Amino acid sequence: MRRTNLVYYDWEVTGPRLQPSLQVAQTTRLITRHPQLSLDSAGLTWLGAMIPRLGTSATIITRTGPAELTLRRVNSATP
Repeated sequence: MRRTNLVYYDWEVTGPRLQPSLQVAQTTRLITRHPQLSLDSAGLTWLGAMIPRLGTSATIITRTGPAELTLRRVNSATP
């Protein structure tokens, strides 16, 4: 990659990374005395269905002007 305007680049395997984040979110809700999300809630059901479908994600920040940055988040989801 020969981009001269690249400021930041990072990638991750998103699916396996999402499950622990959900557990941390539920624990945080418990610690802050907020009700935990129900396991059969629409949001958790949707996220549970999405986890195996997510591929690798990349975060790319480029300098697009003298005082401007552009952030792109791309995902190569598995078919």
